[in-house]
Amino acid sequence: MKAKKMLQKALALTVMCVMLFGAAGTAAASAPAGDINRDGVMVFGGQGWQGLFNPIMANNIYDQMVNLLVFDGLVINNAAAEYIPLLATWEMSNDDLTYTFSIDPRACFSDGRPLTAHDVSFTYHTIAHPHYDGPRTSAVQDIVGFEAYKAGQVERITGIRIIDDHTIAFDYHTASPARMVDFTYGILCREYYAFTKWDDFLALIDKPFGNGQFVFVEYVFQQWIELERNDNYWNTDFDVNLAGIIMRDVPQANIVPALVSGQIHVGEAQSNLDNLEWLQADPNLYEQLFVGNSLRQITFNTLRPQLEDYRVRQALAYAFDTEAYIVADSGSPDLIAVGNSPFSPVSWAFPGVDALNNYEFDMDKAHELMDEAGWLMAADGFRYKDGEKMKLHWLIYHEAQWPSIVTGMAAHTWGELGVELDIEMMDFATVQSRTNALPVGEKQFDIFQMGWSMSVDPDLSGGLWDARNDSAGSFFNSAFYHDRLMELIELGAETMDQAERTAIYHEIAAITNYYLPVWVLSNGTILWGYSNSVNGMEISPFVGFALAVKLQGPWMD
Repeated sequence: MKAKKMLQKALALTVMCVMLFGAAGTAAASAPAGDINRDGVMVFGGQGWQGLFNPIMANNIYDQMVNLLVFDGLVINNAAAEYIPLLATWEMSNDDLTYTFSIDPRACFSDGRPLTAHDVSFTYHTIAHPHYDGPRTSAVQDIVGFEAYKAGQVERITGIRIIDDHTIAFDYHTASPARMVDFTYGILCREYYAFTKWDDFLALIDKPFGNGQFVFVEYVFQQWIELERNDNYWNTDFDVNLAGIIMRDVPQANIVPALVSGQIHVGEAQSNLDNLEWLQADPNLYEQLFVGNSLRQITFNTLRPQLEDYRVRQALAYAFDTEAYIVADSGSPDLIAVGNSPFSPVSWAFPGVDALNNYEFDMDKAHELMDEAGWLMAADGFRYKDGEKMKLHWLIYHEAQWPSIVTGMAAHTWGELGVELDIEMMDFATVQSRTNALPVGEKQFDIFQMGWSMSVDPDLSGGLWDARNDSAGSFFNSAFYHDRLMELIELGAETMDQAERTAIYHEIAAITNYYLPVWVLSNGTILWGYSNSVNGMEISPFVGFALAVKLQGPWMD
């Protein structure tokens, strides 16, 4: 009961901080001067590394943790979701079409060689390379001259201008309020990563050489990653108080036991009441609980005849008891919130908990919608339309517990609705490959689900949420296309007025909430556990583990 009250208090404080400041928590303490233990190695627990240790190629948060620690980008965001200088300061032209960066003359790579505008130019030209197949194309596709370079018609992008060794300018066709995220990606060393064939570039993907606070030492698949402090780190404005970081492969379900047994110092635990009480009861541990800039979603392949009618997708949502799932997953109705929008509750783009349909459990409504869509119940207990059975192939991953909980509950209530499920379990990377790699119309799934951290800015353009990128996925691989939605995504990426953008994203949320190509199942609180030996670290909605290390300079007792 005491833990329950502490939970409610933590949630109340978190929500209050989000409402007032846009982020949870307070500023982390600075390391004490003088007798800092600079020999401490922090052990982080997590799971999901694919070995894509290249900041322009990685497509999951765990590989990006490594990249953030090994590489610096031109800018970085803070806990207030503001962009601040890292490698460079910047100026914008009066028409917001040109960004000019002045690179810090101290900047260098881990072996001491200078970092210049030529390295910055090389990085962004590599993203625009004709053979580039990574997730960062949106960072360059609006730069003047991109199309001609991508097509192999010219040798350089005219809109990337090296002014001198420490100054570089980017010229764009259109102004965008969400542009700064494009300058957060780590800068590659032109000499180290130079390539003639694209395969030569890819050959270095698990051998990173960067300019960040840490140097890559070793990666053992599904075991650990070792980083050590970069003694040549250029930026004396940031404290580097750790001798190194070990990232140990630990399933999320085992994070708290690993903390209790001393195998790790820090990790994100499953946000449930048992874990919270366990962390609170151990005098050698402490916890952080806050609303996350993240969501859990279920994607429907809207090209499938079973799922092309939005009424079927709505019926499936009504036929799932989301509140019961929340209790089953977390042990408390307070730890996870029912989702209804592609924007997190900590984002200014979030329309509000009660603004949209939460699809409360209603089997009568689900049956009614199925009948309206022409999927009629047969004597065998399954629904059919035009002789085709309502059967769905569902991909889930095993690194987290919640996908199995969802499919287990759905198999029961959707079975009552007359839907047969074929559930296939695999690792997260394979789900990504099965859903992202193939073009629209060739994807081999009916349904898949994922949990995602969202970007600082709510912009949906240029990525998986943007159906204009048909080769990549079409609205998070759902193949859903809606003229007004595509117009709104484009407007949201170009409108500079904040109030107008807010209205745009609220309308996006309303369209997606109604048609449900992607069903945002839940938004939850995030639970981090720490050993008492960890000092000066505070993770928050917009500052994850790697950014907290980078910005706050934590140290070990």
